[in-house]
Amino acid sequence: MNRILILLISILILPAVGGAHFGDSEIIYNYYQGLIDEGHDSLYNLSNNKKGELISTNVFNVTKDLKEYNISHELLEITPPFEDLHYALNNIIVNYNSMIEHSNVENPRDYLIFDNSLKNVLNNITLLKNSLNKIDNLSLYDSKGHLLKFDTSKIREDIDKLSGNTERYSEKLENIKTKGFYIYSNSNTAYINSKVVIYGKLVSNHNIESIVLFHNNKHHIIKLKENSFSKDIYIDTLGKHTFYAISPVGKSNKLIIKSLKIPTYIETYPDGYTYNNIEAYIGEEVNLKIHLYDHYGKELKNSTLYINYPDKNHPMEYKTPTNLSIKVPNNDNHNWDNNTLKISVFYKGNNTYNNSKKVINIRVLRIPTYIVANYSNNTIMGKIFDYKNRPLDNKTIYLNLNNETYSTVSKNGIFKFKLPEGNFNSGYIIFKGDYKYAPSSKEILMNNNLLLTINKNPAENPILIPILLIFMVMIVFILFKRKYYQRDNLNSPKIEERKENMDNIRNRIINLINDSKIFLEFKKLINNKMFKEAIIGTYYLFIKTLNIKGSHTPREICQMYKDVAGIKTITRIFEKVYYGNISPDKKDVEEYKKFFKGD
Repeated sequence: MNRILILLISILILPAVGGAHFGDSEIIYNYYQGLIDEGHDSLYNLSNNKKGELISTNVFNVTKDLKEYNISHELLEITPPFEDLHYALNNIIVNYNSMIEHSNVENPRDYLIFDNSLKNVLNNITLLKNSLNKIDNLSLYDSKGHLLKFDTSKIREDIDKLSGNTERYSEKLENIKTKGFYIYSNSNTAYINSKVVIYGKLVSNHNIESIVLFHNNKHHIIKLKENSFSKDIYIDTLGKHTFYAISPVGKSNKLIIKSLKIPTYIETYPDGYTYNNIEAYIGEEVNLKIHLYDHYGKELKNSTLYINYPDKNHPMEYKTPTNLSIKVPNNDNHNWDNNTLKISVFYKGNNTYNNSKKVINIRVLRIPTYIVANYSNNTIMGKIFDYKNRPLDNKTIYLNLNNETYSTVSKNGIFKFKLPEGNFNSGYIIFKGDYKYAPSSKEILMNNNLLLTINKNPAENPILIPILLIFMVMIVFILFKRKYYQRDNLNSPKIEERKENMDNIRNRIINLINDSKIFLEFKKLINNKMFKEAIIGTYYLFIKTLNIKGSHTPREICQMYKDVAGIKTITRIFEKVYYGNISPDKKDVEEYKKFFKGD
């Protein structure tokens, strides 16, 4: 669907970006020529006995959309032969892949699958050739009147090579001349309480009406069609299941299928997150929702999970689903590796379901710190605090001034430095951090000649008078602003008006999300396997287009536009990739696609 969306968007914005030198025909030509080239790549792999990849496009399901947007009739006219091409290509790829997988045709089961797949390949090669003949007769003209013809030469060379291969395979199968009565299944293993399909083929000159299929201690009478059959068998016990069949002309081979317990998996959903790479500050809590599912996606409720915490000697028992609150240890005797707190979750399984295990990795972050300071009376006074505005007590603070370093210790977050006599213009206040708190620094700018004269007699310092005047003007301005603040509140928009303003902001964001340029930039990077760059670059492009100040953090921006669906998700993904230096996973990329395509 992504291909056709890009095609539609490109055609719709064409007058704005293409001018008179680029039109619908060029876009149509490039799109469908790309489809031919992609088919060539897959057939080339098949011809060299390598696995081919399916051609993923839904372009043929959008006729209604094309008409709705008044897209050029040329696209509607040339679509049918390409629809046949797409259908034939994928059928050849699927069946030829099956031939490669079951190439050991001396084995009866592989022989039957190979033979059936070969017939399908031959039929679809004929269909593919017919579609290419029609495509060769199509004509498009660009804006200058030049003829645009589709190049099918490479894909035709692939077809010729495949046809040569299939002729040799047909001869090989004919020489084997399989005889007898064979049964096989769609799988050699099956999960308990599921079905398997048993197939059979009887090579005989006589038409046999029925056979008897034995399954352990049970038997089934099965009617044949053209000396072949298929039968669904329910597997309800663990262990080996033995099958064989008896016909009027003989007995089949013995088939063994092993029944296994149903696999299970544990899924964790961090509160407020959409991925399993979880981050938390030291001393903070992480809230998790833990669910247990089986192989088919069915949730297993009221099952027992065992959760191992690093600071406990024995695992704790919980019933599924469960809400779990994990607090990152708040001391320097931590027991996590590589700044990661690992929580192990076990499910022991039972007679039907297999056991499973999940390790929850919580990436432990040091708490961010901030420094504020001011200068007065030859003294620097300051405060150090964390991201929740909590003061940091008993922390060593350093002052770097004129290549000299001084230190002091904070008391309830407050620290001060008594400066020595001398001239200096700038310096740095530094907190080096510890096991719990991240480092931070503050640059200080000073002008001795100006600030040190404030405490002198005005008569002795003429420059002080204009400074005091400026100071008084600032006070008057503040009082004036405070005086009319209440009046401004009385005249402020009503609740309905403020709500309307928020609706306007949301609509602006939604319109921005639907801007194809952002999505196309994202798509370009993804196609080039630059996943981390796509996540970070797209977010910055989004923020830049919003005209948001660079001083705002991602979480502040998220709070500003919290009513916009999906913005919390992309913010979390950006933080994970940018701050955590963690590569995005497939789900992250899909969430970004969903947001920036405006779905």
